[in-house]
Amino acid sequence: PTVEKLLETKCAVFATGFHERDMRTDVAALKEDFGEQMDWLLEPRENPFASLKRDFGVRNLREWAISNWGIYGFRGKRYEVQSQSQ
Repeated sequence: PTVEKLLETKCAVFATGFHERDMRTDVAALKEDFGEQMDWLLEPRENPFASLKRDFGVRNLREWAISNWGIYGFRGKRYEVQSQSQ
């Protein structure tokens, strides 16, 4: 329900992923569940402002991760209102 409420606001939402696979999984889930209800503001890509600090992966301590390696942005769809002439 959190994503649905975010989309209802029509405000920009920017999210990050800790590596490419993580971000692809998140983006695929968004497209599958909410693709028709959202506009992409920033296509998923490597974050040019990513942290330089490396941390251990959340699920695997042998894996290194950068907490904000990738970035993407979206918002709820906006519909243009057109007035009808009488």
